[in-house]
Amino acid sequence: MSEFPPGTAPSYGSATRVIQIVYWLHQSPLGLGLTELAERLSVSERTVNRYVHVLQEALVDDDGRSMVETVRHQAGVRMRFRKRTTPLDGSALELLSLFLALDLMKFLEGTLIREGARDLMDRFRDLLQKTGNHKAALMMKDMDRKFFHWSEAPKDYSHKNQVLERLIDSLVRQHHVKISYQAPQRDSKIHVIMPLTLLMYKRGLYVIGRADTKTLTFAVERIQEAWVLETGFAYPVDYDPATRFQHHFGLMGGKAEEIVLRFDAQVAENVVSRVWHPDQRVERLDDGSARLWLHVAPSQEFIGWLLSYGAFVQIETPAHLRQALAARHRAAFELLDKFE
Repeated sequence: MSEFPPGTAPSYGSATRVIQIVYWLHQSPLGLGLTELAERLSVSERTVNRYVHVLQEALVDDDGRSMVETVRHQAGVRMRFRKRTTPLDGSALELLSLFLALDLMKFLEGTLIREGARDLMDRFRDLLQKTGNHKAALMMKDMDRKFFHWSEAPKDYSHKNQVLERLIDSLVRQHHVKISYQAPQRDSKIHVIMPLTLLMYKRGLYVIGRADTKTLTFAVERIQEAWVLETGFAYPVDYDPATRFQHHFGLMGGKAEEIVLRFDAQVAENVVSRVWHPDQRVERLDDGSARLWLHVAPSQEFIGWLLSYGAFVQIETPAHLRQALAARHRAAFELLDKFE
């Protein structure tokens, strides 16, 4: 049975007025004066202030902030929805993501890879302009200054376009490739390989290839010539580049060992703020120093990294690595001493 007599409409009083205020605020982006609201609702300004308080507590965004605010003007206090920063739409964010990805490829300037990426960027930009996406077009203005990437000495591949084109062709089509390779301080040698991965490391390009039963890594800048062969191959199921490098510190491999390092407080923050290896473990010590555990191969590349920290790193274990580092320091000191 209805709690209202037949023909009598229910009156929600204050709730109805609060809903009315929300509707009016949607229609008035600049807000409404509290005096005007009181006149429209035929209530006192004190009552309107209570409604404002209710809305400020009830209407909150995902961050817990009130969506309603009051601002003071010369004509009095106005109530309005709090202004929010308009988020970038999907296409603008896609454009930004593409720009940042391409920016990481600057070391490939002058190569077909970089030119192909730039063409893709230009086509995407033209498409946005044709669809009238002015926000995305405006966002591209000064993009290279708003987002700037600075990297350590990149390698130059501008003269390796033919080699790169043939390497990529053999990778995609899974064809053997014959390369003439000039290793440092060695004679040029011919290798026939199954190209498995084009690797980017420290602004350099490397090809991982399988020759007979060995999997080797070749620096692209040392490949003098490349020829795509007609013989194809099945991509090996037992190969994974992530597994190949899981115990490497860089490109150089070897037998992995448990290594414990202690870094002085002056460099500790630099060390703990970076991921040097996926399996690393870090401990901050009371004196401000930091201890780092790694399970990697102590290659010459790893020793070079330790040398960059000079007297600010101690090798707690293994002893043979400590001795190797000490020998490198002594050799450097003796070399400098010759020029005194």
